[in-house]
Amino acid sequence: MASPIGGEHWLTRRLEQQHGLIHTGLWTVVKPVRHFVRRMMAYDVPEKGALYGVWSIQSLWAPLFPTELEDTIGFSTSLPQGEAILISPELMPPPIGYEAFQEHIETAVLPFLRSVDSLERFYRVAARQANPVTPHSNFCLELAMGNFDGASKLMARQRNDWFQKQDDYFDEDEFEQIRQLCHLLDDANYGAIARTLHEWEALTAEHSNLEKIWEPSPFPFEPGYDDWLRRSRGKPG
Repeated sequence: MASPIGGEHWLTRRLEQQHGLIHTGLWTVVKPVRHFVRRMMAYDVPEKGALYGVWSIQSLWAPLFPTELEDTIGFSTSLPQGEAILISPELMPPPIGYEAFQEHIETAVLPFLRSVDSLERFYRVAARQANPVTPHSNFCLELAMGNFDGASKLMARQRNDWFQKQDDYFDEDEFEQIRQLCHLLDDANYGAIARTLHEWEALTAEHSNLEKIWEPSPFPFEPGYDDWLRRSRGKPG
């Protein structure tokens, strides 16, 4: 029976010996954690001497509509993105052995996660993902980048859907987040947009047990961003 590995698992301890990695909850997290969190989770299948897992890069702003990239790790044949944690275990392909899993983490997964080291890089990678982000998530991502023209065009296309009363499948509170940002964008109140996104980031960090390692950081459209970016490069994770 597969179970998530914890902080005492041999793989977790080995990974934490590497620079810039920390275990929190069920996840091993790549530091620093700023506007998004890069992390991976593994499941042990001791009767098979094998591991499988998932990696994830998820934005911290707009907690109800995050931008998220994810994929499965450690199966002998590939699965659709994120499918491994949703389908029944008996339908999964065989996981790979301990040594092969560790090697794949160290030679492929971690280098990729570490390469997504800026908001600009995250934006480029998100634009290329196989499963496009939802209009809600994309709207928040464009705002976070300061692409206000692009966000305005997206808002114009989606506004009727976002502002009409939703059916029972949707939670009205979820759409209030989007509507709040729409009103701020209508007013070109970019400072308030930044403050709102920062507040949501803080809430997400707290609820995700990341508050101790989260580093509040400016968005690209905020004053002082370029100076902060120069100082942050080369800063230890």
